Amino acid sequence: MNMIDVLITFGQSNDRAEGTRNFGAPSGWAADTLTAIWNPGTQLWEQYAPGVNSDAFGQLALGEPYNPGGQCWGIELPFAQRWRQRFPSRRLQVFKRAYGSTGIAEVPGSAASQRDYNPYSIGDQFDWCINDLNNAFSPLIAGGYYPNVIGVVFVGCETDTLTQAAAAACPDNLIALRSAIRRFWPLCAQAPFIAVRVLDSTNWPYRADVRAGIEQLANFPGCRWVSTDDFAHEHYIASEVLTLGNRIFDAWLDVRI
Repeated sequence: MNMIDVLITFGQSNDRAEGTRNFGAPSGWAADTLTAIWNPGTQLWEQYAPGVNSDAFGQLALGEPYNPGGQCWGIELPFAQRWRQRFPSRRLQVFKRAYGSTGIAEVPGSAASQRDYNPYSIGDQFDWCINDLNNAFSPLIAGGYYPNVIGVVFVGCETDTLTQAAAAACPDNLIALRSAIRRFWPLCAQAPFIAVRVLDSTNWPYRADVRAGIEQLANFPGCRWVSTDDFAHEHYIASEVLTLGNRIFDAWLDVRI
C-alpha cells in the first residue's frame, strides 16, 4: 500500500478564513493537480480550487447538510504552495473542518454556537471530526493508499476568550484536546500538532489565559504554536492568512526535523 500525505486543519472561523470571503484566489496561485481537498458536500476528494471547494463548512450535526459555499480559503492554501515548492512530486490531501464560534470549553446545548471541540462533549465537533475523517480516509484506503497524517493544525480558541470560566479552563482543555486527537482521531497518533495563538485583541477580554494555554503546548513533544500579534484584523484578511499559512509551514518544518 502506498502512502499519501494528509494535512488536517480545523477550528472556528479563522480556520475557515472568513476574512477571505469573496476574495478569489490570490495572485500567484497556480492550479495544482497534486493537491486535493476533501469536499464534505460531495463526499469526494477533489483537486483543490480556492474559492470553489475550499470552504469545507462544518456540519451542524451528523446527518445534517453541509453548507455548499466555497467562498473562503484558509491557511491550507499557502501551506500547499510551500509544500509544492519543497516536494514537487508528492501529493497532498487537505482535510479541513471549520465552524464559527466553536470553542474548546464544554458548553451544553444544541445551538450551532454551543457545539464545541471539547473531547469530553458527546456528539459535538470533536466526535463529528472522527466521523468525517473516517469518511475521508475510506476512499483513499480503498484505492490502495495509506493516509499519512503529516500534521494537525488548530486555528481556534477565540470563543474561549469571551468568558472567564472558559478562558481559565483553556490550558487544561488544550492538553486534553491534543491528547484526545492522538488517541481517538484515526491515524493521528504521531502527527505534529500546531496551534495558532489568538490575537492580542481587547475584544477578547480573557485572552491572557487562552494565550498562555496555547503557549504551553511548546512544552510537549511534537507541538508548536505560531503568533498573529502583528495582524490587524480579528478575522484575518487574505494577506494575513497567507502570512499565517507560511508561519504554520515553518513551524511544521521545525517540529518534523
